[in-house]
Amino acid sequence: MAPGNSAAAYAAYKGIIDFKGRAMPELRSLWGGYVTPIHILTTKKSGVTSFEGLNGLPFALAPGMTSGRMVELFFDANDIKPKYKYMGVSASVDAMKSRAVQGWFKAGFKDSAILDLQSMMDINILPVTKEMIEKMNDKYPGHGLSMTIPAGLFKSVEKDQLSFAYVLNDYCHKDLPEEIVYKIVKAIWENRKALAGRHPSLTEGNFENLYQMAVDYDLKVPLHPGAVKFYRDTLKVEIPDRLIPPEMR
Repeated sequence: MAPGNSAAAYAAYKGIIDFKGRAMPELRSLWGGYVTPIHILTTKKSGVTSFEGLNGLPFALAPGMTSGRMVELFFDANDIKPKYKYMGVSASVDAMKSRAVQGWFKAGFKDSAILDLQSMMDINILPVTKEMIEKMNDKYPGHGLSMTIPAGLFKSVEKDQLSFAYVLNDYCHKDLPEEIVYKIVKAIWENRKALAGRHPSLTEGNFENLYQMAVDYDLKVPLHPGAVKFYRDTLKVEIPDRLIPPEMR
């Protein structure tokens, strides 16, 4: 078992994009997880308030982060070409403060690193458009997701705006015993409110409705049979055909 980004899991399941030639058809989902925004920001002094302005702009990117890879693919799909400066998260914050870079990204709802940054300098949080999300999905299937972030989330967000986003959930191997997966899903379901209440991203990302998230956000890796059985038994729902694993057909 392991947590993962739903887009990366789908790429692995189908053997596409970064997993081309290395398909993992044995991958199974446990639930729909939660959606979290990926904030793409610039320094106010850069004057960049749109994605077009990112072309050629020094932009901090953490290559080892899933959200960093998602940002790379998002920019590529929309023909945006920043001047990448590869570094870790803490170094990225320092680079923004020192003006060594003028652009950066960070996943998380009310992210503490962004709060720290905006306490030291003025920043912009760039809004995305539905057209940009569509371009992402056209080139990288299953990778273009979005969510609306509310006015006031950060100082520069003066009204509700659309943000690039991704869904985090949990996966396992198809051979994990059905009764064990059933018990795992049952335990998480019964404690989902308490779990979500401990983390803003889970609360705002709708983790409490972890089954409905699988439906609403078009989860593309089928559920494990143990998860299917739990949702049928407990929620009395008809599981969408795309979420039924091959071994249950």
